[in-house]
Amino acid sequence: DDTNWPSILALIAAKRLANRVWILKPALLNNGQHIHLFESLDDIAKHFKQSKRLGGTHVLQHYLTPHLLRDNRKYSIRCFMVLTSHAQAYLYPTGYMNVAKTPYSADLTALSAHLTNEHLFEQQTNVIQIPSSQFSWYPTLLPHIKRVLSTLSQQLMHHYTQAFCTKNPLKWAIFGMDFMLDNTQHLWLLEANHGPCFPSARHHPLQAYVYDGFWCAFIKQFIDKDLQLTKQESLIAL
Repeated sequence: DDTNWPSILALIAAKRLANRVWILKPALLNNGQHIHLFESLDDIAKHFKQSKRLGGTHVLQHYLTPHLLRDNRKYSIRCFMVLTSHAQAYLYPTGYMNVAKTPYSADLTALSAHLTNEHLFEQQTNVIQIPSSQFSWYPTLLPHIKRVLSTLSQQLMHHYTQAFCTKNPLKWAIFGMDFMLDNTQHLWLLEANHGPCFPSARHHPLQAYVYDGFWCAFIKQFIDKDLQLTKQESLIAL
């Protein structure tokens, strides 16, 4: 944030992690707003010393590169996870790909080629969204996705025990979990979105393939146990 960034950069330098590309993201914004890519810690320091920049809490991450491209474009994988206050975690197995419209470029200032956020500039769409069911290789990723999310949820329940208590009324949260593959096809969790987009328009291209099924599965799991669903529309316990 505005006060601790010097110590964070010093810690990174001390661990000899400086020779990497970094991505800086505001913690509480979406749609790619105020995201920056940097080639060095010095560039990050120069950014924080500017007067005309967004303040507040940010997330600094190692920028995953080289990544696996499809048709010379970056893409990320979005899945939905439900976490409850009763120490339960579920994955909806059908997700979708956010494929960048702009071909990949090594130029870090070309954000539309590097970021797979749905929107970057006002209402202009930055990606093409394709249901995971259209990719024959997606089922091979599901065990890896489940393993990552299971480990993550277990760690959350271990470190934040006060948030998970079966004696209290059931509460739940839906997260959009974003993954990416590097050029060795290793799966990486990029981020957890605490306010994922759920379009209500019937004409949205993912409505019939992803969102309708997710909400039916959610209702069956938490509201109406008698709702009849196909196997593909069920939440998977992690």
